[in-house]
Amino acid sequence: PKLKGPRISMFLPSFSGRTKSIPDLLKYSLRMNANVRLSAPIKVKPSDEHGAVTNILKGKPLLCIAFDNMRMDVGAPQKVKVARARDSK
Repeated sequence: PKLKGPRISMFLPSFSGRTKSIPDLLKYSLRMNANVRLSAPIKVKPSDEHGAVTNILKGKPLLCIAFDNMRMDVGAPQKVKVARARDSK
């Protein structure tokens, strides 16, 4: 890119698990740093494959943001305690 956008830092939650091989829900802390800049808008072309989403977006330009020089640091996973429904007796 010709112009380097501003550097941002975001902290985001990230989840995995809840599968046969990893039944627990795992949460990771994620820190992302990147330069952001606007990119040229795109138009969504109608397609039968994506049904409702295409109908909502068709023909409308979308804002596009490019992330350059991205770095992501992910913490160790932690099990999420899931509340269970109480018996209704």
